[in-house]
Amino acid sequence: MVPSYGSNMTAPISYELLAAGALLLCAAALLLSRRKIRMELDHSPITDELMVCLVRLASAVEALRGPGQEEITRNVLVRLHEIATANPKPSAKVREMPISSRPFTPK
Repeated sequence: MVPSYGSNMTAPISYELLAAGALLLCAAALLLSRRKIRMELDHSPITDELMVCLVRLASAVEALRGPGQEEITRNVLVRLHEIATANPKPSAKVREMPISSRPFTPK
């Protein structure tokens, strides 16, 4: 059974707006308090091992990264040049299409 709340929905919407504003204020307060708290770690065997693991993890993630935009562009241009030089004459199935400046009008 679906409850019926009537047609006047102004009070619940205003409560939702107030709750959203309160949550935004809480988030702002947390962000401001986070900026004041700084943690510094002393050197120890555990932190050194943690740094080694983080460096290994970063290297592995970098290795998984795909090729960059420059490399992709270079590969495409090389492939297009290979295609152009490998088959200088077009095949019998390829023909030029005339270009018309008039718009197409169906009959």
